[in-house]
Amino acid sequence: MTVKRVKCREHDGWFTIVVKAGRPPVKCLEDNRCDAFTPAKRHVVTRENTASAAEKRASVITAPVKPPANKSVPLAVACKAELDALGWTGKGRGWIEESDDAMMAEVTAVRGSESLVITWNDGKVIRQDYNLWHNRRSLNGMPPSKLKFNPDEMTDRELVRQISGMKVTWWNTLGKTEESYVVSGDKLSIEHFYASNGEEDTGRRIVKFLDQNGNGYRHFHAEALIKVG
Repeated sequence: MTVKRVKCREHDGWFTIVVKAGRPPVKCLEDNRCDAFTPAKRHVVTRENTASAAEKRASVITAPVKPPANKSVPLAVACKAELDALGWTGKGRGWIEESDDAMMAEVTAVRGSESLVITWNDGKVIRQDYNLWHNRRSLNGMPPSKLKFNPDEMTDRELVRQISGMKVTWWNTLGKTEESYVVSGDKLSIEHFYASNGEEDTGRRIVKFLDQNGNGYRHFHAEALIKVG
């Protein structure tokens, strides 16, 4: 499941949504408020002097604690703007890690044969992965595949089922080497990029995941996959 941060036009804050098909919401909803939303104050009715101290304390309405803003998101937004100005096509997302409340953000961008994924944790860059993948496969120098399936003929859902929880090996075109990591099933997403004519660029289906062995977030082009298991 992929999530992203959305700017609320009504309150000028940020809120998180699950990425789905169709137009994303432009303002927060009652069950998903942005970090700038402030609930309306309620009037407290004062009881007669016969009310006990405990009752009086119970009648006091405490304002909800405002969660801290994700400090990584502004950096990712600024980075994406710089990359866009240089001719990259970028996508960004922000999220909070459930395990340690880490404030995460990520920008994925492509430009021609280039791809770039930058990841922030609590306002600091923790990974910056640059890679190449040519649409003309002969230019990649890729060795023969050991797969029992063709990733190009699979939907995202089918590909996820094949690699979730598995060791995957792909071809690093830039380094002319193979890379292998183990895919965390609950930290796995696939992103699509499109050519200037609006058609999907099949060479730009990027698989992103968290390595189960503690090597952080990784990404590869689906066409570069060589082996599973």
